[in-house]
Amino acid sequence: MHVPAGAEQSLRTIWEALRIGSKAFKLAARRFNTAQLRGFVEDNFLDDMIAAEALLIEPHSRQKSKTLALNAAYYLGGASQPERRLVFELFRNAYRVRSATVHGEEPKAADMEMNGVPMSFIQFKDAVEDRLRSVFQKMVNQNQTAAAIDWRPITLGTEP
Repeated sequence: MHVPAGAEQSLRTIWEALRIGSKAFKLAARRFNTAQLRGFVEDNFLDDMIAAEALLIEPHSRQKSKTLALNAAYYLGGASQPERRLVFELFRNAYRVRSATVHGEEPKAADMEMNGVPMSFIQFKDAVEDRLRSVFQKMVNQNQTAAAIDWRPITLGTEP
């Protein structure tokens, strides 16, 4: 395999993240990879959502949709309120679309939009996948793959 010049270190970093990664990180990486091989967009989307849940939801979390959206919003959106809102709405809607798909229902068109702009299922899946890729990248870059992330300081801040 030909590796582009300058990509060697990035590949080493990714392989190291996978080597030391937590069980949840490894599951998420495997499902994200499997999603890319799927022939049906619904299967691709469901694998992506399994990956998102493994990365962004603590085990046994009660309010999965809200927790997924909140953790993603603060992790990716940082201090930017508009960006956090955008990410929150995307992942909250993604969980709704995931639930409808899993239960054999047609997702609501209102759940497949971003910033009020309607999207096709494929466009929506691509938007979620793009943000999920950013989660992976940030976790790898910040050496956060070996153990589960404590979401409380991220979502609640460090001030009491």
